[in-house]
Amino acid sequence: MDIDAAINALKKKIGKSTYSMEGSRDFSDGTCDCSGAVYYGLRKAGCSDFGYIPSTETLHEYLVQNGITLKAENEPFNMEKGDIIIWGKQGQSAGANGHTGICIDNQNWIECTAWHDLGETIQNHDKRWGNGRKTILLCLPLYG
Repeated sequence: MDIDAAINALKKKIGKSTYSMEGSRDFSDGTCDCSGAVYYGLRKAGCSDFGYIPSTETLHEYLVQNGITLKAENEPFNMEKGDIIIWGKQGQSAGANGHTGICIDNQNWIECTAWHDLGETIQNHDKRWGNGRKTILLCLPLYG
């Protein structure tokens, strides 16, 4: 997996997309949601086709199928480039109850969000996390 390819593909969508869970979810109609964006980026990085665009619920299974292992769950962690973060406990993160993005360094992540109508954007993760989220699942890609 080439995480730089994922990040670069998503950076090209900044300012060119709007957030929607009702649209294509994969940028094909100019809209995307958070899990659709992560899936889009990971496909550009060389990850397998899941057969459909995963949600924050089914993204867990997709990550495991692509050799991505759990780094931390509900505990402090050192964020690194390439980490994939899912906010929300599996089984309870469907729809607006979950969120996801890909870390681009040890402080910032690229995400597709309805927050401030930003769409695809780069934000400081910890500042965004301060919006009352209570659960975190963080996965780290295995590099070959």
